[in-house]
Amino acid sequence: MKWLVGLAVLALAVIAEASGAAADDITVTNIAMPYEEILTIDGPIAPTEADVGQLVLTTTTDGTIDAWCIDLFHDGSLGPQDSIFEIEPITTDNNGNPLTAAQIADISGLAAYGDNLLAAGGTTADLDRESAAVQLAIWSIEYADFSYSGGDSALADLTNHLVSEAAAGDFSGEADELKGLEGQQSYAADSPTPVPEPNSLALFAAALCGLALRRRRGASIALKRA
Repeated sequence: MKWLVGLAVLALAVIAEASGAAADDITVTNIAMPYEEILTIDGPIAPTEADVGQLVLTTTTDGTIDAWCIDLFHDGSLGPQDSIFEIEPITTDNNGNPLTAAQIADISGLAAYGDNLLAAGGTTADLDRESAAVQLAIWSIEYADFSYSGGDSALADLTNHLVSEAAAGDFSGEADELKGLEGQQSYAADSPTPVPEPNSLALFAAALCGLALRRRRGASIALKRA
């Protein structure tokens, strides 16, 4: 029974730790882009040079999260940082432009496909192209006026192929939005794991405490009868 009481105390300690931060917030300490192409984004924003590919977010609570940009209108940066993101369902591009259910499904499917594709490995050149193509396909699905320059024909062909496959429903996924706060970019991540809700932890701890007390009371009654 001692272990049960100890587990309840531990759960209560976790509640105290978790109650200091919102349950659906994720603190990112570093953003890396292992595979990328450097391209010029021509639309729908003013021409700007950008690193294009999958992002790997290092967090304080959820390890690393593979993510893809769904927000061309806010700034993002690579390297060490202390940034807070909120986990929400994908509904817009984080710039007030609503996304349809079909767009959200296609983006979610591409995010999951891209994660699996890059995890399978390959040559650096192939991974750079595949990473950039998935990201370009996501933006192409989001924005009717999306355009870019600087890539080769193989990248363009792969991007167009992925857009067609996504539209045909060949990919599936359950991506959420990691919403950037204070002017940060927003990202799509295939089912990031949120921090447990404090209320759920409280119910769990209360159940453990109740079970421990019930067992102690039962043991006491048994002793008196003996």
